[in-house]
Amino acid sequence: MQRDGRLTNRALAKRVFASESAASRERRELESRGVIRGYMAVVDEEKVGYAVSVFVVVSLGSQRHSAKEAFEQAIERIDQVMECHSIAGEHDYLLRVIARDMHDYERVLGAIEDVAETDHVQSFVVLHENFRKREVPL
Repeated sequence: MQRDGRLTNRALAKRVFASESAASRERRELESRGVIRGYMAVVDEEKVGYAVSVFVVVSLGSQRHSAKEAFEQAIERIDQVMECHSIAGEHDYLLRVIARDMHDYERVLGAIEDVAETDHVQSFVVLHENFRKREVPL
C-alpha cells in the first residue's frame, strides 16, 4: 500500500493472500489506529516549476515555549516551506523549502527571516537529489 495507495481491496487481498473482506478490515484498522495517516498523489516538484530545493537551519532568539509555538505557526503559513522539524543541537529547526529559482528563494528566505524570534538562518542549497525514500521499512 505504500507503493500504491490506490490499490483496491481485491488487489490488496491477492497480494497478501487474504480474503477481500479481511484485507479491507485490516486497511480500516490501520487507518483507525493512525498507522496509515492518509493518501495523496506524489507531485514532481521540478515538473510543476520548483527547480530549487533548500535545507534551512534556524536558531531562535528565545527558547520559550510561546516563541517556538509562534515560530511554528508562522512558518507553516509560508507555502514553500514543505517540512519543519524541531531538532536538537546547535540550531532549533530544520526546514525544507522549495522555490522556482534563486530570486524566488531569496523572497522566501526573507519571509523566514522576518518571523518573530528568528535569530540565525543558514541555507544549504541542494545541488542534486540522489534519492528520497517514501516507504517505511516494515
